[in-house]
Amino acid sequence: MYESVVHGRNTKIPYPKRLEESLRATNRNCDVRVRNMGRSGTSTPFAITLFNAADTSDADLVILDHTVNDIQLLDDD
Repeated sequence: MYESVVHGRNTKIPYPKRLEESLRATNRNCDVRVRNMGRSGTSTPFAITLFNAADTSDADLVILDHTVNDIQLLDDD
């Protein structure tokens, strides 16, 4: 179970908020901003076609993770 630095044990906090909080806690001298650009039900192949580098041109780190949605694609085979 996730233990938040600020909120304690609370899995009801959305993942982007938990990620931002964790990055801030481990990188105190950095300006951390997490932008959730996810779309519900988007698979990796489709997400790649939508990815626009201009949307993240100011980012030092970009995380693309659609693997949870890809499980459905594997089940259909």
